[in-house]
Amino acid sequence: MHRQFFIIIFAACTMLYPQNADTTDIYLQARQWFEWGEYLNCIEFIPVALSDTAITNDSSKKAQLHIYLGVAYFSAAEAGMARKEFFNALQLDPEAEPDKTYISDAIFNFFTAAKNEYFQKIEDEKSRQVVLRQKELETETKQATIDSLDMKVKTARNKMYLFSALLTAACSVGFGGAAVYEYYKSDQEYEKFLSAAQIGDYSGYTKHKDAVRTYDGYSLLAGTASVVCIVSSTILSVITHKHRQQCKKNEHIKVSGDYTGNGVQLVITFR
Repeated sequence: MHRQFFIIIFAACTMLYPQNADTTDIYLQARQWFEWGEYLNCIEFIPVALSDTAITNDSSKKAQLHIYLGVAYFSAAEAGMARKEFFNALQLDPEAEPDKTYISDAIFNFFTAAKNEYFQKIEDEKSRQVVLRQKELETETKQATIDSLDMKVKTARNKMYLFSALLTAACSVGFGGAAVYEYYKSDQEYEKFLSAAQIGDYSGYTKHKDAVRTYDGYSLLAGTASVVCIVSSTILSVITHKHRQQCKKNEHIKVSGDYTGNGVQLVITFR
């Protein structure tokens, strides 16, 4: 009869005032069940109270309700459910604990063991996350080092291409000048060739004719070399530009972190 009376009161509170009910009354009713050892009522109605939004927003009260429910489950020989509720309570309020006045030493000792297990799991998870992050940081640092070496190689290659482009450009100018000079010499020999032909100097005619052919050959060869150098210089200039653009993409590589209390930082800058 006594149990049915409180069930009716609690049900009336939750049905008549689902949105604006005084959550303190609901909380106190649950506490009374806990203090009086009405654990079946706790198991039956505290889950309903936990669904109330007003109580849900009050973490301290919600934590205590989980404590009451955990005690009730332990008394009902459901240790797994009790441990789960104690974990839920500690997640909401790390300082939450049952009132020793209303529970046995066995229940309190079980709660203490669950509390130690809960915080140990938290520490283990933190340690695991630190180890994982350290491994990630090591991987990132190694990758940054590899990238820096690759960047140095690209930079050196870029300088080589640039030097080659300038050298071939200079060569093209030199060969071009040589072609012009040989053409000038060929033109002079051609005039001498015409003069020898006009006066009937056969030996001079033959000599200057061969000289014209020789200088023309030199001029053609130097001109061809100049054109080749110009094309090579242009190609090398294009390659140099592309490599320079690639180097600019990763001019600054930075890996940093502070996960164990000691800063770890790698900064690589390319100019």
